[in-house]
Amino acid sequence: MTAFKWVAGETKSIQYAAGDTLELSGIAASQLELSVADGRLLLAAGALGTLTLTPVAGGALTAASLALTFPDGGRYIPAGPDALTEGGDGGDYLLGDDQGNFVDAGLGDDRVEGGGDGDYLIGGAGDDLLLGGGGDDLLAGGDGRDTLDGGDGANLLLGQKGDDTYLVHSQDDYISDSGGVDGGVINADWYKTADEVENWTWAPGVQRLPYWVDALTADYAPYVAMLVRTAGRSVHYSFPTTPADFFTDDDRRDFLPFTEDQIAYTRKALAYIETVLNIKFEETDSPDQPLSIVFGNNRQEDSAAYANSLHDDFGSPLMLSEDFLVMHPSRDDGDSLYSLLMHELGHSLGLKHPFAAPDAYGGEIGAGPYLGSGEDQTDATVMSYTEGELAQYDRFSPLDIAALQYLYGVAPGATGARTHVLVATAANMIWVGAGLNIIDGAHLTADLTLNLEPGHWSHIGAKADTITAAGQITINFGSVIVGAKGGAGNDALTGNAISNELFGGAGNDTLSGGASDDYLFGGAGNDILSGGADPDYLVGDAGNDMLSGGADPDYLFGEAGNDTLSGGAEADQLFGGAGVDTAVFTGARRAYDLAWQNEALTVSALAGMDGTDTLNDVERLRFADGMLALDVGGDGAGGQVYRLYQAAFDRKPDAAGVGYWLAQADQGAGMAGIAESFLRSEEFARLYGGANPTDAAFVAKLYSNVLHRAYDQTGYDYWTWTLAAGASRAEVLLSFAAGEENYQQVAAIIANGYEYAHYG
Repeated sequence: MTAFKWVAGETKSIQYAAGDTLELSGIAASQLELSVADGRLLLAAGALGTLTLTPVAGGALTAASLALTFPDGGRYIPAGPDALTEGGDGGDYLLGDDQGNFVDAGLGDDRVEGGGDGDYLIGGAGDDLLLGGGGDDLLAGGDGRDTLDGGDGANLLLGQKGDDTYLVHSQDDYISDSGGVDGGVINADWYKTADEVENWTWAPGVQRLPYWVDALTADYAPYVAMLVRTAGRSVHYSFPTTPADFFTDDDRRDFLPFTEDQIAYTRKALAYIETVLNIKFEETDSPDQPLSIVFGNNRQEDSAAYANSLHDDFGSPLMLSEDFLVMHPSRDDGDSLYSLLMHELGHSLGLKHPFAAPDAYGGEIGAGPYLGSGEDQTDATVMSYTEGELAQYDRFSPLDIAALQYLYGVAPGATGARTHVLVATAANMIWVGAGLNIIDGAHLTADLTLNLEPGHWSHIGAKADTITAAGQITINFGSVIVGAKGGAGNDALTGNAISNELFGGAGNDTLSGGASDDYLFGGAGNDILSGGADPDYLVGDAGNDMLSGGADPDYLFGEAGNDTLSGGAEADQLFGGAGVDTAVFTGARRAYDLAWQNEALTVSALAGMDGTDTLNDVERLRFADGMLALDVGGDGAGGQVYRLYQAAFDRKPDAAGVGYWLAQADQGAGMAGIAESFLRSEEFARLYGGANPTDAAFVAKLYSNVLHRAYDQTGYDYWTWTLAAGASRAEVLLSFAAGEENYQQVAAIIANGYEYAHYG
């Protein structure tokens, strides 16, 4: 047995065996992280160093092999399932397994790690670090400045006393804190923050919860919704004839059961909610049942109704004031009843008031955030106290539906194939279940910005101040959209996690597929198409388009126009179509092997993830260190510029020079104009006996410099006569360059393309 010591600042490796001990100096438990790999133990303390424990020959180390003590007397303690593991008075490192752990760290600044299953971790006194890992965990920090990280799963994080820090990685984390000035970092999209935590920050790229959902959702509501989902998405309800045992004195005051009329109308309201949300209401005779709404009438002094949120221990009262029309809804077709009932059902399901004024029941000011005055009215949300212009009392308003679908999802009955035609003169708050659902903006003339992922704020034209303004668009959480069509504007369409079909239409559009297999069609205009993950099918159509495949095998079709195609990783199929098209590769030219197979060119990466791409009708290749022109035939700009350059200067074109002039040709410059520019160059003057040689000298030099032979008299006479008859020297130079003799002289040199420098 050997006693080892590891001092802060050291990075080293030692051979360790079961029975050995390790003492740390200058490193606390909360600063250490232990991992096991290939029979070795790795102890990492960040900037304080790293220690690698290797086994003796033929052996292997596990977490249980380690006997470790810290400077304050704390120990390394492996935790096991189905039993309480306790720490001591020092700062301990308690490490659980993947079978669920119950750990009480005790005193000291401890590090407590769970495993892949649900864990119950208690920090106790001291500044503790609690890490839940996988599974649904319960973390209780206790006293001290604790850091709680539930990891994946639906976690309950209880910071308790002290200035605590919460690291959120799951949208289903629920936080309760009883004291201190707390902070947290959110690493999960669309997370509803807890009011008890004073200072929140969001990790880069993390999506914040939309303001219209945040302002209506109580901070405890996601936890309640999780309980409902766990209970099979069932919410019970009852109409007791006597006060329930758990009723308060206020609930019992002059209690009256719901009338038969009220019961009938209430059942209609619950049936309506089932068409909107992915929950089901089940009637029960037991008002004490958890996650149930208990309906009743009573006498209220300052309010017309009140309701408690669903509770996981007993029923939740929803009480209406003893008003004649409320108790006999058939007299006004339910308007008086529904004006109260839908608001209170919102509270039962987790919605809060959107305003900062005192409420009618108790005079309390609810927690923020709040809606602005323009949306704090019942046309936007029934949770408002301000009456809107519409009188639709028997249903939720658009913002209520958005918030409730964030909590519970979309009703399963709201499926099918639907086309949602966008409206520029009103708000577009879209919700629908699974199915072939399309958003159609083909008729629009303004620019359309549309993201098919639920929760995003999209818009027709400019983004407004509120989501309920004209031309604003959002897709509610739980909705599934498979495709979208843009209009005449310069549109930006972004897909979601499923397979999408995106059509840009006219205009210069940007289409992004995202995850899964997508079909993107740019349409007219100069479009940018990005496939993203999984195999995609991209079609540029008309215009000069840019197509990027992504990480999997893709099909890219440039069609008409001068297109740029980048297959990305794996083996891609690139079809340029009409125009001068360019295929882009990330590596240097030497990193690829090129081979012709009939009319197709294969470009194979010699290493890495690029794979082998197959190219058809692609004129140019772009590598990290230069370009390759493939359009070297008679009509190709690449071949014409090369032959003209060779003819004018009697030398192989340099990569930079031919690259510049090829760029001019691609941008519309004619060959005659390029030839005229060559004639005015100093290099041409040196080769042809000055800036303005005689016609006779000019023609003679063409024979020697271009055709590399003495002129024949018949040819010489023809070209001097042609010049005398009014032809320009640029036209004659161009004829020599394009002639059969010059063509054959360079044919073998550029048969497989030629390299040039990218310009512009």
